[in-house]
Amino acid sequence: MPEDFYTPGHKLVYKVIQRLAAKGEAVDLVTVGNALEQVNGKMGNALDYIGGRAELSRMVALLPTTIYAADYARDVRDLAFRRNLITACTSIITASYNHEGTRDALQQTAAETFGKAVQVEDEHSHLYGTDEALLDYLVRQQERQDQLKRDPFALVTTPWSDVNRLLIALDVGMVQVIAARPGIGKTIWMENVAEYNAQRNKAIAFYHLELSHQFMLDRRMARWSGVPYDELRKGEHGLEVERATDTIRQWQKNMTYIHCPGWSAERIVADAARLQAEGKADIVIIDYLQKLAMPDSRYRNESSIIGGQVAHIKDAAERLSFPVLLGCQVTRDLKQRKSGRAMLTDLYGSGMIEAYSNQVCILHSPLEDDPDPERAVEPRELYVDKNTQGALGLVNLAHRCGRFRLEQQARGQA
Repeated sequence: MPEDFYTPGHKLVYKVIQRLAAKGEAVDLVTVGNALEQVNGKMGNALDYIGGRAELSRMVALLPTTIYAADYARDVRDLAFRRNLITACTSIITASYNHEGTRDALQQTAAETFGKAVQVEDEHSHLYGTDEALLDYLVRQQERQDQLKRDPFALVTTPWSDVNRLLIALDVGMVQVIAARPGIGKTIWMENVAEYNAQRNKAIAFYHLELSHQFMLDRRMARWSGVPYDELRKGEHGLEVERATDTIRQWQKNMTYIHCPGWSAERIVADAARLQAEGKADIVIIDYLQKLAMPDSRYRNESSIIGGQVAHIKDAAERLSFPVLLGCQVTRDLKQRKSGRAMLTDLYGSGMIEAYSNQVCILHSPLEDDPDPERAVEPRELYVDKNTQGALGLVNLAHRCGRFRLEQQARGQA
């Protein structure tokens, strides 16, 4: 892009070359010089502005060979990126010194400034129906195949094969919502998916707005050791815990837990961008939507406010190229409904959530009105109620009580 050049004269020359090439005309010293002479401004014609034909000849002479033109272009682009980043950082420093508002407002300003500096170039925003674009697709297909041969776990999936048959995968830029009534297991779902992908060398940024670090670690140990949570709270650290520690140690470096009560969506997005730059956020998990700090609601309804938060998260997922798993509560007393299960319309801000999410999964317990503290396993039903890349449907799961683990129920099992 012309803007990638630091010297104004070089920008002009590049623009002229682009115009000549677009018209199918020859690009050489004579044609470029003539075209520059025809560009007039306040400082005279563009050829005189850059230093005349002698300067144009000097530019060409400085280029050792055209064989490495692509490498030179990358150098120009990389240096432009660094200048943009330096400018953005300088702006953030200045804004930090001069800021008089809230911390969240400053965080949003810094995130937007940083995001503009590192965002994907505008040229990638448009996909035209050209033969080159079709060839690029075929090349990309081969790259996908090669990637899966090198890394069979490259796709972001869940631990449950029946669920994967419906959802297929969670691609970058997508938002998957997992919704449930309190105590049914939406956090367990997110923990299970996080650890499954951490074992497959994906970097997980897990934002938990409600549960403490200690509670998250105790739940994790209960899953992997089989020791009940109540025993872990008393300090149990026997052989089962030691064995589980050896297992967890193999992939725990891929997990970053962020305890963030009272954080806004903007602050989480800014932190996720930082972690991604450090290689620590291939997947972002937010537990959960209704715990986010919401903006002033005096002039907007609740649905609009919640929708704005989801829209901000979705924009970040697409702009920063990571998938987001987002927990969500349901809103109504469902006892009057015969099935007792929630639907899309039962989510807080349901219309906006449906609009900005790619997948919506609703977790339901058919036994939630029949509690039994002695029960070791409880059935769970997962309803995929929205899916932009696969089918809708029902999957039967089982909750391993006291283990914070969801398991796939054997087919044919009631």
